[in-house]
Amino acid sequence: AWSIREGKCVDSFVAHGDNVNGMAINQEHGFLFTCSSDGTVKMWRRVYAENLHTLTMTLDFQPCPVNTLALSTSPSQSILYAGCSDGCINFWEQQRISCRYNHGGFLRGHRFGVLCLAVLENLV
Repeated sequence: AWSIREGKCVDSFVAHGDNVNGMAINQEHGFLFTCSSDGTVKMWRRVYAENLHTLTMTLDFQPCPVNTLALSTSPSQSILYAGCSDGCINFWEQQRISCRYNHGGFLRGHRFGVLCLAVLENLV
């Protein structure tokens, strides 16, 4: 993580076995999501007292490199979207009580890799 004000890296940790391609933050629950060319999406929680990150869960169902992430949050629902090199968008829905994310399915329709995502209300 970079401090814009200071212009320097203020936090870094090893998260994946290949390039980290994207990050998304759920500020309400303090989660950081990362995606990678290694085909994984990981959910992290920061432990402030020890200044480290703990892996909370690895989100499955990506058979290829994951290029980008987008998070949709509302008072009633949180959904994480992941754009993959095979043209699919995977999504996971957060379970309110446990805060775990369960795979909700795939959005298909791209012929080539999904390189970026944005969420606006109920559109991805």
